[in-house]
Amino acid sequence: MRPQHAVWVAATVILAVLVLLPVYHLVVASFTTKDGLSLANYAQLLRVRRFQEAMLNSLLLGVASSIFGMLIGTLLAWLVSRTDMPFRRLIRAATFTG
Repeated sequence: MRPQHAVWVAATVILAVLVLLPVYHLVVASFTTKDGLSLANYAQLLRVRRFQEAMLNSLLLGVASSIFGMLIGTLLAWLVSRTDMPFRRLIRAATFTG
């Protein structure tokens, strides 16, 4: 194995452990209560007003971010493909549009 491949494999394994292990513990803890395995934590999400507001805020932020990203992406795509704007190649490279 070439050294470059070994570095990429090591980085991938380290990143996977650093990301997947905490996610695993979070998922297990979300299904665990003092009485054992349960969906009570998820039922509480639908009952408690504060959690409902947090979920709504997260949903609204996600939708707003997606719309903003699509608008910016559409504008940049149009500018790069249909106009003779300065720094056209730089923008195309920065947006990975080949």
